Amino acid sequence: MRFSSAVGNAFRKAPTERFSVTRHWTSLLRLDLAFFFGFCIQFNILLGGGGERASATGGYGYRLMDFVCLGVVGLLGFYSLAPRRILPLILYGLIIGVLFVPSSFSPDPRTAILAYHYILYSFSALYIVAILDDNRALESFCWGLIIGLLATVPIFVLQDSAYSSKLIEWGLTPGYTQVFASNDVGFLRYSGLSGHPNEAGHVAALSAAAGAYFGVVRRRILPVVLVSAGLLAIFYYTRSRGGLIAGGAILILPFLVSRGRISLLRFAVMLAVLVVTLIVLSQVDFIASRFGADANAANNMSDRLDSILSGLQVMFSNPLGMPILEFISYVAAGSGGVESPHNGFIFLGGVFGLPTLCIFLISCAVNLRARTETDIFFALLTLQVTISLLFEQLPESYSYALAVCLIGARAFMRTPLGKNLKLHVPHRSVNWT
Repeated sequence: MRFSSAVGNAFRKAPTERFSVTRHWTSLLRLDLAFFFGFCIQFNILLGGGGERASATGGYGYRLMDFVCLGVVGLLGFYSLAPRRILPLILYGLIIGVLFVPSSFSPDPRTAILAYHYILYSFSALYIVAILDDNRALESFCWGLIIGLLATVPIFVLQDSAYSSKLIEWGLTPGYTQVFASNDVGFLRYSGLSGHPNEAGHVAALSAAAGAYFGVVRRRILPVVLVSAGLLAIFYYTRSRGGLIAGGAILILPFLVSRGRISLLRFAVMLAVLVVTLIVLSQVDFIASRFGADANAANNMSDRLDSILSGLQVMFSNPLGMPILEFISYVAAGSGGVESPHNGFIFLGGVFGLPTLCIFLISCAVNLRARTETDIFFALLTLQVTISLLFEQLPESYSYALAVCLIGARAFMRTPLGKNLKLHVPHRSVNWT
């Protein structure tokens, strides 16, 4: 009897153990996917179909993130087989279709290719946001952003050496990359994996949300230090003032927040520290040369203001959007030759239309309300992206296109219908004590 009872218990335990093992491996795969996804946002190398030819036909080549997102969309299909998830996915698909499908039929290849990317990134972002509702996966994603940032630093080092041509052969630097030289100050500006130094600086700043998350929620200083060091190193090669400001503004938040609120005492102390730091940094040549000794700084501000005003006029004159080439042509005509509006919100509304811009602004407002740890990360990411978009035409960057889609997907999942897409995992609320 004892033998038969033991055999019976073994058979009863077997399905439970198999389920436990399967669940364990599924959890590990999600953690790995979250890390790899965050890593690819920073280390988004070129994989075939690139070079000058891709740029000439309106695209920027196939990036590592494109293939990752294709795989993630496949996972979203399996994930959405549950009956309660089908209706939210259909609604989400209709919203994405209305926002981006018309632009995908644009006769301008550059506009159409960018619209294809937004459609792909929107659906992949939905699955990634569902994974990041698990706090462990969120930490893994943040570490992916930080490690990816540090992994890009050697690219800039090599680009400033005799191996710059090899980087193009290896796909670590696109063939259409731009290197700028300043005649006034005498430094070179490199773009790394991106096509422009300013874009590279702002892409690096995306990792500031990860560093600030660990500082605010986990009280860890090491991630903040790592991101700060990475941003300074990349600023040395890109001289992107906007990227450094956008990243630094987020990294300072962990030192200001105490128990969920901004402490006046901490604010006063950090203000004093900031003043001293600025005085010290002003003595560092590569920082002073970009912020203080740049003879074009005054004209740069005037040109940016003219381009912003021109972009606003074009955007409101064409509320349903227009092809990128026409948009930059009209902006240049109204700003004395400056093609970029130097503002991501204006670019988003000018190309994809005011409805797309309005929905993105609503998504940003929704994500700024933080109740859980995941909410805090997306609030920090939203703040960082908002600051960056105030400086540059970044929605055209694939990394920022993905960031925009992540913000939109997170806002959708916070709606009553979108909550059905969330994973059922243990969720920790914010503990500020």
